[in-house]
Amino acid sequence: IPQHGAALVYRNMELPFKIRNVPELNSASRKWDDPSYILRGLEEMHFSKAEQGKRAIRGQAVRGSNKNPHRERRRKKEDGRLVHYNVELVKKSGFFTWYDERQVTPWKTSGVPGAKDYVIPNEVLSKSSGADNMLHHAIIKGDLEGKIGEHDDHVYLTLGVGQVVGTDPRERKQQMKDKSFVGRDLPFFVSGENNFIVFDFDQNKGVQCRIGERGVTAAAHFDNGRNMIAMVKGAKRYVLAPPNQCNKMHIVKNKHHPSRRHSLLNFANIEKDHSEEMREAASALAVETILKEGEILYIPSKWFHYITSLQFSAQCNSRSGMSADEESYAATTELYGGNAEIHP
Repeated sequence: IPQHGAALVYRNMELPFKIRNVPELNSASRKWDDPSYILRGLEEMHFSKAEQGKRAIRGQAVRGSNKNPHRERRRKKEDGRLVHYNVELVKKSGFFTWYDERQVTPWKTSGVPGAKDYVIPNEVLSKSSGADNMLHHAIIKGDLEGKIGEHDDHVYLTLGVGQVVGTDPRERKQQMKDKSFVGRDLPFFVSGENNFIVFDFDQNKGVQCRIGERGVTAAAHFDNGRNMIAMVKGAKRYVLAPPNQCNKMHIVKNKHHPSRRHSLLNFANIEKDHSEEMREAASALAVETILKEGEILYIPSKWFHYITSLQFSAQCNSRSGMSADEESYAATTELYGGNAEIHP
């Protein structure tokens, strides 16, 4: 009880903390210890048989579209629900930077100095690239064979289970579980009502999972939502910085940039890169923690996080919307180039 009360204090103060000994998460970790279980779950999630009825969501490659014919994004909307996954590849590096594909062409033709030279940071694999084989590569080869080195290609899988719109919590919970193995294995993310982990279900938009090889690094960024991250398998190093460190972290502030909310600096090079930007980043106030299998990390809105997989890892997270805290909204204004003051 005392620890639960302390966690509530930290959560209400918008400060990071970790949770351990969650029975459902420990159970999921044991199941996900078998790589074939994850692969079967992905197949079930994206290639459900038609006879399973309306609740089944059949994934399919996007075809007949000139928006991005090479993108392997398997998704289908049905009654406002959505499941999808992306398989991304970085050549000769493990440094992944999120980008909004819809913004690439508008940005490159915007006339902003340097915009025309923008390069897409990650390759999203096409069907012809053998995405399913790459999934197998990402899940099994890296750790079990020990052949993924610092300068090798790295694969990163992201999958999502969208929120179900409805008023009956029991119905919402059941539908989320029906949609994927993620909902069944991590029921605290799909409870249909507020709990300690998803504490504002009305603002919740579903569950996101990320599966990657040892060495995969996610660029520093912030999210517009109070985030609970469950480490189902493996371990990751998280470097966390509060919103008032924005300028030092060199977060992209222009909301039209494809990689807005992210820093393009790879802090793994902090000792080799002697640029002014990296020197400023090195002076940022930050804390770090190793998020281990079976732990949940709370990251408040607008806190920056830079993440490195220390081994094959699988994490899932869900957000509870933004805080009404005035400082949080001030941070949003500042991050997008406004003049609001951010207090330490």
